Amino acid sequence: MYRSAVILIVAFVLLLLMLIVVAQTVVVVEMLAVVDERAGTVQVVRGGDSRPAEIGMLVRAGERIRTGAGARVGLHWADGSRVELGPDSEFVIQRCRLNKAKHTRRSSFRLNLGEIWIRVRGALEPGSKFEVETPTIVAAVRGTMFNVKVAPDGTTQLQVYRGEVEISGSDSGATRDVQSGGCAVVSRRGFDLRGMSEAEKQSWQEVGDITGPLLEVMEPAAGTSTSMALAPVRGRTEDGVAVAVNGERVRVGRKGTFRGRARLVEGQNVVTIVATLANLTTSVQREVTYVNPTREIVATSRPNVNHRDAPGVRDVIAVLRDGAGELVPDGTPVEVTADAGDVPRYHRTHRGVVTAQWRPQGAHVPRPEGRDGGPKGLASEVRVTARSGGVTATVVIAPNATAPAP
Repeated sequence: MYRSAVILIVAFVLLLLMLIVVAQTVVVVEMLAVVDERAGTVQVVRGGDSRPAEIGMLVRAGERIRTGAGARVGLHWADGSRVELGPDSEFVIQRCRLNKAKHTRRSSFRLNLGEIWIRVRGALEPGSKFEVETPTIVAAVRGTMFNVKVAPDGTTQLQVYRGEVEISGSDSGATRDVQSGGCAVVSRRGFDLRGMSEAEKQSWQEVGDITGPLLEVMEPAAGTSTSMALAPVRGRTEDGVAVAVNGERVRVGRKGTFRGRARLVEGQNVVTIVATLANLTTSVQREVTYVNPTREIVATSRPNVNHRDAPGVRDVIAVLRDGAGELVPDGTPVEVTADAGDVPRYHRTHRGVVTAQWRPQGAHVPRPEGRDGGPKGLASEVRVTARSGGVTATVVIAPNATAPAP
């Protein structure tokens, strides 16, 4: 009986430990970085495997990023933190976790060589930690923007653009605080604290993605191809930030989310999203290729019975279908032209259909003879043509099309 009780107690303790481990797994989650900017040769290395960095790629703890000569790469996390890595650099993500129960973050990184710019969004919650380690210092951050540069001999230079960073010497253990506008150079020989020079302050203007307001673009993804002439744009920014898509202002919600649309032309387009706060801006560009889906157009015409000023007005209706015979998406552009008379030239489909209003020459046409005087009809046929994606359809308006019904 004693043995059975011991077995039950051990089993209960093991079960309790398993429940604690499972609970911690649910509460503590790893935060993944997203590659949102890349230029030149950038490699993501894990163990003995190496792969090229691509826009949209996820990077996790335990991976290191290496940039080649003239290369750059930008990373962001869901909490708004951002890192930009300069040329000839090696950066290691050691740990990046979020405790959802305590709302705390634990992030640690190592810069072995090269240069990084870092933005930590907002002040860190009590119990949170954000550290950057180099061969000569450990930098503890309290919500700020700063730059770290490591020379081949391990000498570290740290600049604080905004906020405060506490640095500790790896060998000496000595601690210093570096405030906004300050600079620290740390080598094996010790600390050198000073203010940033004018040239160093000016260099921060080259990293607007770090100094400017937060701007995360979820849609469209880079390199997207679409058959929609109006590309949806959505993302996230900070409170009080104005956002524009290709120069047109879009509404920003209370939580910083925004939605908009970008008008596309046939072929490759560059969609530019700009976030502005005071005199600071952040800009993100996405290349989107618009492929017009139209493979067939059927055009017809009919009298416009509701138009009172010009009884000769006719509606030209164009129905557009894609290669599968389905109606094309809303917003597909259609160009309508006529060899005589007036017709609006540019249209976009709604439920696969465009209706263009054609009228005889002139804004106001008198009624036919016998009804307030004026012409009885057209002297010759008029051809109205609808074009979209290289496909055309023509409808002919006959000479007597403007004559009134008997």
